[in-house]
Amino acid sequence: MKKNDGISRRKWLKLGIAGAAGTVISTSCDTPTDNNSSAVATSDASCTVSPRQELGPFPPMNQLSQPDHDVDLTMVEGQSEQATGEVIIVKGKIMDLDCNPVAGANVIIWQSNHHGKYHHELDHSDYEVDPNFQGWGQAITNQNGEYQFKTIRPGLYTGRTRHIHYKVAAKGYHELITQLYFEGEEQNQTDSLLNQLPHKEQQRLICSFEEENGTPTTSFDIFLESVDSKSVSPEVLAEYSGTYQFDIADDHPIKDWFAELGVSTGTPIEATISSEGRRLFCQITTTPKAEILWKKKDTFDGIHHYSSEFQFVRADSGEVTSFNMVMNWSPTEQIVMSAVRS
Repeated sequence: MKKNDGISRRKWLKLGIAGAAGTVISTSCDTPTDNNSSAVATSDASCTVSPRQELGPFPPMNQLSQPDHDVDLTMVEGQSEQATGEVIIVKGKIMDLDCNPVAGANVIIWQSNHHGKYHHELDHSDYEVDPNFQGWGQAITNQNGEYQFKTIRPGLYTGRTRHIHYKVAAKGYHELITQLYFEGEEQNQTDSLLNQLPHKEQQRLICSFEEENGTPTTSFDIFLESVDSKSVSPEVLAEYSGTYQFDIADDHPIKDWFAELGVSTGTPIEATISSEGRRLFCQITTTPKAEILWKKKDTFDGIHHYSSEFQFVRADSGEVTSFNMVMNWSPTEQIVMSAVRS
């Protein structure tokens, strides 16, 4: 059983999954100016789409089937000990671009444990495993668009600053994947993903924490863009749907990267492209499904898939036959992965 820590488990889950009634009181990161109402004037400049970022190498995959994926990541059902590390609370609102709350949004977070290791089948690093840390959690926003999680301050690992991953989906809205960062971290100055963003966008994702009922707490609001009824039609998007097989040479730099993730040599690397109404999604062998965003004919923004661009290719007949996935491999290098329709 999970510890109560001064609040009953039933009450905590009610607060986290259904959301606590009232308003978000902190303005620590991406929060509109007027926190005393459920909606803010549409002229408020802060009501813009939250900065998008990539999934990262360790989003929940097989772990999605684990029985315990509630809003309290500090304890694992059946374990008697609490996760190692400083307990924190992250909460906030999910809103649209008019700053109206989005009820029923699905909010998933995942992060490293106190030692810097992910609870993920592909994290083969030498960082210490914490069997008492849940690794990821899921919440549904209430009528006020509110969510909250109890977790621990994530540990550092090579190449990244401290961060928590977010994936937010709601009916009628484009999916949004982003990351919460921690104010005052020295590594914020050098983190490659954070510094891909303009300074103002970075500040929307960097959060400060204040003591609330004895626990460091921050409020992280996320703004979703609705699916425009005049956007690309389902019929057009359906043209891209299908299974694609990547053709990657043995000396391609991505081969070593996949090997580090535990994908053995000879394992087919596939992409499944699927349309859902006016949205298009991609799922690659090592990642869960995530939306790719229309830019122009046959070209989609794949920011969620390793900061890439999807460039679809058509035959003379007009049929979509393949795509090139152009990845921003480093600040100065792009690499291309080509995939042929099966």
